[in-house]
Amino acid sequence: MIGFESAILSKKRFSDRKVKVIAEDSMDFNGKDVVIVDDIASTGHTVCEAAKELRKKKAKSVNVICVHALLVENALEKIKKAGVKKVYSCNTIAHKTNVIDLGEVAAESLRGN
Repeated sequence: MIGFESAILSKKRFSDRKVKVIAEDSMDFNGKDVVIVDDIASTGHTVCEAAKELRKKKAKSVNVICVHALLVENALEKIKKAGVKKVYSCNTIAHKTNVIDLGEVAAESLRGN
């Protein structure tokens, strides 16, 4: 819809803090700026593993957009250490990464538009 390539990364969850993320070989990430889109980033383990996998696939840069940024237990620092350049989140939960304002979208929905 937006004119960019996309891929879905596979995730296997072993526990709350142990996941494995696999980027299928059908897409070439080499030299590309990649954006991970996630619904909720709480402890950051999934985002970290995804970023590590994309860096192994030679992504030029990795950024993250998430709807709900809980980012507990020093998650933001862990995510950056995993190679993520920047995290952008919606303002559904107050956090310093909030840059996407959903206020008008929510208001329109409540008005029935």
